[in-house]
Amino acid sequence: MVEKTAAELALENATRLNEIELLVRGALAHSEEFAMAYRNAPDRDAWIAYRQALLDLSKLSDADAMVDAWPLRPDGIDAIEGVRARSVAARAAVSQGD
Repeated sequence: MVEKTAAELALENATRLNEIELLVRGALAHSEEFAMAYRNAPDRDAWIAYRQALLDLSKLSDADAMVDAWPLRPDGIDAIEGVRARSVAARAAVSQGD
């Protein structure tokens, strides 16, 4: 197995960060209606916390850390299940190459 260069790893991380940024934007747009003040629902606070957790992902600079920190939606759905599975598989492949 050929080791990736630092530049290749940086480009890969930047590409994944862009993908995650798009996913965050989509999740924020989708969840906005659930957090609105007019929505007097028992889970409104959970949606507000979910949205804040999504915004907090921007404080992380590593794509894997962002995937790991991505919260489940208050309704229990993993909005990035496929991305999470790819991340886990990629990390497993790297660790097997060590």
